[in-house]
Amino acid sequence: MPVTHNKKANVLYIKFRHLPAGDSMDIGEEVTALLDEQGHIVGLEILDASEILGQGQLRSVTLKGLAWGKRPLKAGD
Repeated sequence: MPVTHNKKANVLYIKFRHLPAGDSMDIGEEVTALLDEQGHIVGLEILDASEILGQGQLRSVTLKGLAWGKRPLKAGD
């Protein structure tokens, strides 16, 4: 799962699936879910990442205890 940070734009990208995003859905004030053509989440985009996560957190990202549901989130849910 690629996680990249664009320092100039201060945007953190998390890519869950290697599919193009055809749509997006705001899920928080600075967080956008990137969706494929079927409305499944393929990634996340976090704006103002260093302010939201803290500058030190951008050096190391750890994912723990991810609970994957049986039903994918779709646009409009």
